[in-house]
Amino acid sequence: MAIITGNKVPIYSQIAQTIKQRVRTGVYKPGDSLPSVRTIGKEFGVSVRAVHQAVHTLEENGIVQTHPGKGMIVVKEGDSERAAIIFGFIHPYISSMSFQRDVLEYVDEAFAERQNFVVVRSSRDDPVLEREIAQHLIANGARGLIVWPTNDDPNGEYFLNLSRKIPVVFVDRTLLKVDMPTVLLDYYACGREISHILLGKMQKKRMLILRDNLQISSYQNIVEGMDTAARELERIKDVTVVQLPITSVIQKFSRSDFSEIGYFEDYLGRLIQEGGYDAAFCTQDEFIDYCFAQTGLMERFPALQWATLRMTSPNTRSINYTRLKCLEWFSNSGEMISQAADLVQRWVLSRQMPTDVIRLKLRLNPS
Repeated sequence: MAIITGNKVPIYSQIAQTIKQRVRTGVYKPGDSLPSVRTIGKEFGVSVRAVHQAVHTLEENGIVQTHPGKGMIVVKEGDSERAAIIFGFIHPYISSMSFQRDVLEYVDEAFAERQNFVVVRSSRDDPVLEREIAQHLIANGARGLIVWPTNDDPNGEYFLNLSRKIPVVFVDRTLLKVDMPTVLLDYYACGREISHILLGKMQKKRMLILRDNLQISSYQNIVEGMDTAARELERIKDVTVVQLPITSVIQKFSRSDFSEIGYFEDYLGRLIQEGGYDAAFCTQDEFIDYCFAQTGLMERFPALQWATLRMTSPNTRSINYTRLKCLEWFSNSGEMISQAADLVQRWVLSRQMPTDVIRLKLRLNPS
């Protein structure tokens, strides 16, 4: 296990903290002998002097005792039971977005259950700031990172190199040409299911896909899944994909700026009328609510069957939206973050990089 040099936490403190965690998790049990000073120094790539300082700290905390001829013996769990690992969590959401509050709650729950601490920071969807935050967290004692990548994130190689020094786990999104532990919602499988239901089971004639123009793997995957299923059904000619700045529009809604609703009402009205669509999918239910359900479009196109994604946490939608009877696929971001917390903590404690890419199923609301 490599010690992070240049870290504001002294090297000997990092070693002592790691040994405390091993005692707490049962790697070293009361009565066990620790490896020799030279062996520990070789494992961590540090000097014998740094190991002696770490041992002194452990003795002061009542974790180990040194016995001539026997070496260092674990005497009790003591302070090690209270020793918490510090992790960092970096996400791209800003405070004006309601989903950011959900993310904070999910992260708090995930790490509170494991009796560790987490420092949460927003990259504000800026990849340069994302790197700066990662460096700052590591320099101040974070032993592992969970990263929710930015839009069109170019930091894949940076995090891949960083993962050779400190555990890094991605959530929700993958980065091109980077093979790292990741926990995802299975948007590809969800996309296939949506197309099979709308074009297959419900026999809709034409389907419109409104895709957010953010360049992130989750939106790419869901459209790829829908495209694959349409081809399986030999219905690809009946599918149209349109990219819109959906997230940026929703951010304006969160600031009580509804100035663009009129534009999108007119645009969607022409699009649906000219295309003859009787089914539509949008990545965000909020866009459907404001730009379709709460405008005159709901009365103009009463037979249009909508499908969308929703979070498991409660969110309020208008009465008109509920009347649309959208098909809703629920994404459990809380479970995604919880499993990512398991991965990164397992990596820190075992010192073995996991190879997991975990895909969580999105579930169709049965109501």
